[in-house]
Amino acid sequence: MKSIFLVLLTIILSCGGSRSPVNNEQQPDKTKNERPMSISQEKKYEVLVQDASGGPVEPQILVIKEPKALQDFYIKINMTRRPGYPLPNIDFDKEMVVILCMGQKNTGGYSIDIDSVEELEGTRRIWVRENGPGPNDMATMALTEPFCIVKMTATDKKIVFEKVQVSKK
Repeated sequence: MKSIFLVLLTIILSCGGSRSPVNNEQQPDKTKNERPMSISQEKKYEVLVQDASGGPVEPQILVIKEPKALQDFYIKINMTRRPGYPLPNIDFDKEMVVILCMGQKNTGGYSIDIDSVEELEGTRRIWVRENGPGPNDMATMALTEPFCIVKMTATDKKIVFEKVQVSKK
C-alpha cells in the first residue's frame, strides 16, 4: 500500500514540476496572409458576444458609434432569445462597437471573429477571421447565422477590414 502511495505521489509531483508559465495570447496562425507590421499589435478589443446562430441572414460588418444603433441590433438578435443578451454599457465618447455578421450558413461549424487590430498612421486595420468546417468535418445540419460583437476604443481614423485566409484541411 505504501509503495502504491509513493508511486502515485511521485507521478503527481513530476507532472506539476515542469509547468511553464501560462500564456493567454494566441500563437500566430501559419495559414494567414502575411501582414505588414503595425505600430501596435497588442489586443485592443473585447469580445462582448459571439454566437453561432441568431445573427442577420445577410453578411455584414457594422461600425456602431451611437447608442440607438447598438440598441436596434440587440433588439434584432434578442427576438428569439429568452432571456436575451443584455445591452452592454458603452461610453461612446471613448469606445465604439464593431459587429461582424457572417450571414446565413447551411450547416453548423461556422464562426467569425477579429483576429487582430492594427493601428497605422491614419488607418485602423481590422483583420477578420471566418472559420468553417473542413470538407471532411462533420457538422450540424441546421441553418446558422454566426456573429460577433466587439468593443474597442473609438477612432476617427479610416477603418479598413481585411479577411484572414484560413486554409481548410
